[in-house]
Amino acid sequence: MNLQELKGYFENNKYPEQFHLDDSTFIINSNIFVKSHIDYLTSNPGNILFIPYYNRLLLFYEKLTK
Repeated sequence: MNLQELKGYFENNKYPEQFHLDDSTFIINSNIFVKSHIDYLTSNPGNILFIPYYNRLLLFYEKLTK
C-alpha cells in the first residue's frame, strides 16, 4: 500500500481517537498522529530516514482493518 492509498483511507474513514498500537506505543490523539505522519512523509519523499513513519502509519492501518 502506498502513501496516497493510506492518505485516502484516513481521509474517508473514521478511527478511534486513542489507540494501543503495540506494546510500547499508545496513541493519545489519532488525528494528530495520522496528520503528522502523512505530512512528514509527503515532505520527505524517498528519504529512507522517514521509513519508520510509514511503517507506524501502515501498522495503524493494518490493525484498524483487521
